Amino acid sequence: MEYPHQPVLVHTVVKCMVSVPGGTYVDGTVGLGGHSLAIGKSLTKKGRLICLDRDPEAISISKKRLAFLGDAVCVIKANFSDLDKVLKDLEIERIDGVFLDIGMSSYQIEQSGRGFSFQREEPLDMRMDPSGEMTAGNLVNNLPLEELEGILRNYGEEKRAKLIARAIVRGRRKKPIETSFQ
Repeated sequence: MEYPHQPVLVHTVVKCMVSVPGGTYVDGTVGLGGHSLAIGKSLTKKGRLICLDRDPEAISISKKRLAFLGDAVCVIKANFSDLDKVLKDLEIERIDGVFLDIGMSSYQIEQSGRGFSFQREEPLDMRMDPSGEMTAGNLVNNLPLEELEGILRNYGEEKRAKLIARAIVRGRRKKPIETSFQ
């Protein structure tokens, strides 16, 4: 399978992160496994790589892509915010480095069908983990004006947050907002 997402700064990440080739490392946002692939190749037989992601599709792809590492790699569906619990469950007391590539990958934007892109009409989902209950559609159709404005201002850094929030509320009164084009 071809992997359309090309990870950035791979060699720099490996050079800066893998200081002990026999150490234990965490990729807290494994995605399609591009960075983990390079990290895994730089480890010795004693090295270990723990990979986490919330996206079940990313987990499936990265497990296949990293399978050649055998027992040296452990790919788990989990949020990096749960790293303490994951390490405890794996009985790992010490790690030598953590890598986080926060945000969406081009694969998720272009291929997921979850409404991350405004270039195609898709359901307004935007969940990194499709098993979660709250969709972007739920939020835009149900949040009060003030909360919508706060999200747009604080997370989207949108200067016209109030204007946009008002337009959303006006629009949803006529018809629920269900797609990325709306």
